[in-house]
Amino acid sequence: NILGYAYFDFYQFYKRGQEYVEAHSDWMLHKP
Repeated sequence: NILGYAYFDFYQFYKRGQEYVEAHSDWMLHKP
C-alpha cells in the first residue's frame, strides 16, 4: 500500500520536526 507508506513517511518526518522545534524553541524564543 503506497498511500500508507507515504503517510508513515510523513508521520516520521512530522515527529522529527516536532522534536526539532522543541529542541530549538528555547533558542528561537531568546533570539534578539
